[in-house]
Parts: sequence; C-alpha cells; structure tokens
Amino acid sequence: MSNTQDFVNALVVGTIKYLNKLNLKLTPDEEANLRKDLFDEFEKRI
Repeated sequence: MSNTQDFVNALVVGTIKYLNKLNLKLTPDEEANLRKDLFDEFEKRI
C-alpha cells in the first residue's frame, strides 16, 4: 500500500469515527464513496 493510500485510509477511519460520535452513521456504500472522493481529491493535489 502506498503512503497516499495509508494516509487516505487513516483520514477515512478518523472521519468515520468522528461522524459516529455525532451519531451520523454511514452505510458501507457511503463509506466507500467517502474513501474514493478523499483519495481522488488528494491525488489531484500531489
């Protein structure tokens, strides 16, 4: 796994944990979309 993927995965996990604390549960599809969108945006900037 690349450093970019590791970073995005950590960001997604942290974001999901935070949303869960706010009682904003994501479906598996929403989690996958979040991961893809964050990765795509991050890739644009490197």
